[in-house]
Amino acid sequence: MVSAAFPLRQHPKWTRGPAHVSGNEIVLDEKAAETFLIDESEDRQRLLSDLIALRECKPEDTIGFVARHGMLWHGPEDIGSGACRESLAEWRADITHLWVTAGLYWTMKLSEEVGTAKPARDYLRDLRALNFFRAPIPDNDQACLETISVLLAERITRGMEGCSWTLVAACTLSREGAKEGDATDFLMGEDPPNLISAAYAQFASLVASKASIKKCNGCGVLFTPEHGSRRYCSKRCGDRSRKARQRAKEA
Repeated sequence: MVSAAFPLRQHPKWTRGPAHVSGNEIVLDEKAAETFLIDESEDRQRLLSDLIALRECKPEDTIGFVARHGMLWHGPEDIGSGACRESLAEWRADITHLWVTAGLYWTMKLSEEVGTAKPARDYLRDLRALNFFRAPIPDNDQACLETISVLLAERITRGMEGCSWTLVAACTLSREGAKEGDATDFLMGEDPPNLISAAYAQFASLVASKASIKKCNGCGVLFTPEHGSRRYCSKRCGDRSRKARQRAKEA
């Protein structure tokens, strides 16, 4: 990042660090927390996938998430207040909403791939059984996919609530010591009020660019692959699945 004599307001900040679970809350160790520029975070592109993978909010997983990304709603302005603690029940509720939304996009892409809206229609039926969806499900394939499309756009728009947009001077960004651009180069950026909004902003960008989303062959979690041939959400998950198959063969 280029140093400057004036504040770079185009680059949003957040806070991350060690945390622990107390009862039904995740609590940040405010004294050990670090404030960082989101644009510089090596984990920024993993935010959406990591959040989707947190569906069960297991203590060790939420602690790891806070270490990489931070608390969902408490940022730099809350450090020192003693209030950096969040309900795991609220984490589960928002992550479930994100999980359902990701499923809409996945089934829409899968329907496009197989040439029929059956995956999308089946998913809407599942959501209706869980009381997440109440509208009629069209029998016509095109109408069904359009229903998914509208629902997806509405849910992502709600998720981005409070997110403002910035114009970033590319010369203030660097990668491996090299500037991202010249003085005449600019990029669109976002300034989200919390990590939920940040994840949905990332999701909106993926949907708008028609990016791929897959279901992990190992654990079944939805993730955004770095390349088209990737079948597992992480190297650890892939290794675990291969070891399980090997043990099954030896049994």
